[in-house]
Amino acid sequence: HGASATELTWSTLESKDSEAARSRDGIVLFNLKGDADRGRVSLSLAEVNAIRRVAPKSFRQFGGKNAHFKRLVDAFTGGTGLLVLWAHGDYVAHAEWPARFLLQGNIRTEDSVLQPASMDAGDLASHLENAPLADVPDAVFLATCDGDRGHRRMGDPLANRATGVLLGNGVRTVIAARRLRHRDATAALLQDFVRCHRGEEELSPVFALFRARCALAQRPVYEDPHYWAPLALFGR
Repeated sequence: HGASATELTWSTLESKDSEAARSRDGIVLFNLKGDADRGRVSLSLAEVNAIRRVAPKSFRQFGGKNAHFKRLVDAFTGGTGLLVLWAHGDYVAHAEWPARFLLQGNIRTEDSVLQPASMDAGDLASHLENAPLADVPDAVFLATCDGDRGHRRMGDPLANRATGVLLGNGVRTVIAARRLRHRDATAALLQDFVRCHRGEEELSPVFALFRARCALAQRPVYEDPHYWAPLALFGR
């Protein structure tokens, strides 16, 4: 964690950061509101506004009663530049698709269809496999616990994880956690990532994540890797 090591890594990344930062504008935030006892605490108004300020004209948010299954499918197939999923994650070790996103359940949409209370990678695959490439987000930030966790076995194939489904269906970049994530630390990291990636600097996702991690690690309360290391980048 020494300054010299950080500067060296920064310099190395900066020299290789030639990839275009993005191809489309737009940020979609799926902000699930839930029970604080289970860790499903939605992003606060101040935290949302910190993201909104980066792209005020191309920002959309699904929250409250709109944070249900159909709206999440719409978000994944809406053709935005960056999709942020802020929800509670669940892990079922022996399921075909172990990681799930827990959503606002028992909600009926305008067509009176009762919406499921969770979405797993299999659900994602069934809705993305026929979606035109132009409708798939450029980048997805899965701000959920265990969002990219697969089966408990050697090899843990990417195809059995949400990240594999997203990359296999045209998403260029996925940021996800393979373990539990800390709510406040993740919120701070997310804000810095969006500012670096979608703000004036327009850094590529890998460099934006690196800078967000460095900024978080410099805070005394979050210097332990437990806070900034769970989220990793997959893809481009």
